Amino acid sequence: MSLQPETSSAGLRAVVALGANLGDRRATLEQAVALMKAEIGVVAARSAWHGTPALIHPDDPAQSYPEFLNGAVLICTLLEADAILATLHRIEARLGRDRSLETARWRPRVIDLDLIALEGQVVDDGSLRLCVIIGRSFDPNTGEQNEPAIFDRFACSTTECGWVQ
Repeated sequence: MSLQPETSSAGLRAVVALGANLGDRRATLEQAVALMKAEIGVVAARSAWHGTPALIHPDDPAQSYPEFLNGAVLICTLLEADAILATLHRIEARLGRDRSLETARWRPRVIDLDLIALEGQVVDDGSLRLCVIIGRSFDPNTGEQNEPAIFDRFACSTTECGWVQ
């Protein structure tokens, strides 16, 4: 089965990945979705939440971290990539994440919001790297575009999300 997003006249489609492994993970993710809806644009689709083991960096002495709860949303927005990223960072801060206290990657966190795709955009500016063009996977080293599309794998959690089978 392949899911395809409806074409939107309300700006660009963006995919944001969400994750949390501290506190009330589900409530935090739901709050993040509500804030994205209020500050970034229309949430056109949302995946189910999935539990995944936390990765441990090879240099980290920890043996384990709490499991992450992850998902993704498809948002129709009028914002550009840098504005979306700045808004995601503000939302993270409102939900309790303090990036200034983070000393290493792959550590537990109350919330993690990542812009992973923005329709028609390829960005690599040091603070943001988008290597996926919505509709095709994109290799920034060769410029080659390949199938399958990122949205073919995006699982919608509601019937009214604007996606058709």
